[in-house]
Amino acid sequence: MKNKLCVSLTEKSSKKCIEFVSSCDADIIEHRLDFMDCIESLDDIYNTSKIPVIVTCRSIKNGGRYNEDEEQRITHLLDAIKAGASYVDVEAEMEQSHLSMIKQEATRNECKVIISKHFHQDTPNSSSLIELLAYLGNAGADIMKVVTTPENPDDCFRVLQLYAVENRPDVPLIAFGMGHLGKITRVCALFLGAPFMYVSQDYGDAAAPGQIPLSLMRTILEVLQ
Repeated sequence: MKNKLCVSLTEKSSKKCIEFVSSCDADIIEHRLDFMDCIESLDDIYNTSKIPVIVTCRSIKNGGRYNEDEEQRITHLLDAIKAGASYVDVEAEMEQSHLSMIKQEATRNECKVIISKHFHQDTPNSSSLIELLAYLGNAGADIMKVVTTPENPDDCFRVLQLYAVENRPDVPLIAFGMGHLGKITRVCALFLGAPFMYVSQDYGDAAAPGQIPLSLMRTILEVLQ
């Protein structure tokens, strides 16, 4: 089975976004709205894409760049769902009322919901991570996403062990580590059951520390398969 790669789109203008999606040869695109100078023309961007688009908009407190108020951030996500995004990625910390709005709009537009939790400083212990999986499953995620920041090889092993947890929610899981140490987990996750993995563009900004460029990740996977 082909390992699917999701390239993070971090262009700042709608024109550059359209240019990128029109020629992108990845399997999925993650559109980081928080990288845009002005969030606009989403219909044009998504209608141009021939592959599925994940939309997300990370606030500064969640490791992104969006610095406007929360209500406006939710509005941007709802607009993106209506514009044709195939997936929407929201944080586990999102207020329940906002999450309900996102899920309702996603259902109306046949958009799947990724509920994610990022640990930007460390990797929690195993029991905490297993409890998190139960929470994400109960929250109604179509895909669960757990991202940690490994400080040593044991942390990498611990996040990858989530794929082998017995009786975890019957929901696809994407779990890996960020940063230099976490690079190996991005590769291993694809062989342990992750439906896809995030990579960076071959040029421009990476959306997260440790993302491997698309062409390099393909070379790595070709060697391993």
